[in-house]
Amino acid sequence: MTSMERLPDAIRRTIKDGGGRISHRELTKRLQHRYRVPALREALAQAADVEVEKTTRPGGGHSLVFYRLSTETQTQVNPMTETLPLPALNEFEGALRELTDTLMQHRRKRTAKAAKENRPPKFEITPVGVLLHTPDEVVRARDMVQGPIDRAIKKAIKATAQAAVDLHRIGTDQLHEIVERVAKKGSGGYSRRVSMLDHALNGVGKDNDRWWA
Repeated sequence: MTSMERLPDAIRRTIKDGGGRISHRELTKRLQHRYRVPALREALAQAADVEVEKTTRPGGGHSLVFYRLSTETQTQVNPMTETLPLPALNEFEGALRELTDTLMQHRRKRTAKAAKENRPPKFEITPVGVLLHTPDEVVRARDMVQGPIDRAIKKAIKATAQAAVDLHRIGTDQLHEIVERVAKKGSGGYSRRVSMLDHALNGVGKDNDRWWA
């Protein structure tokens, strides 16, 4: 079955996931990563089991358009062709905030433990010559064992941001706005959070539209 043949079921599934009623804007937003807008409009026009509801904005102006499934269709979504809904952009933002909070808390605990044991934070300065003669896999392995939690969380942050960029087709400007909101809310202080995020997101993006730390 082609993607276009799956479109009607994708529309029904998306409406159902929205509680049986969803705005035109939200429906388009959730499906446009996979289908072109003209194809969506054509499929909606031909879907006899999708009802259109129009409401007028308070004070007049353009009408708001919502779609809902007819009563008999609510429980008839084809389980063989349905797909999981795409996470909304604010869900990606929430995941980034949770990962950032976790990393900040880990660093705070690590610093407190070092202070309790009366030992200074560990800073290692490696001569450039040593790095040049050390195999890359050894350098990576040292990073892994010396800061495994930091490394794992930073990797998860980068993967989450890249998924948001790829699936929602956002650019670095919009990603920057998300990073700003994540950095401003949570523990660790704005400057530390934004610095860490800048470092973790280095290279995120597509083609020439990349995040540079």
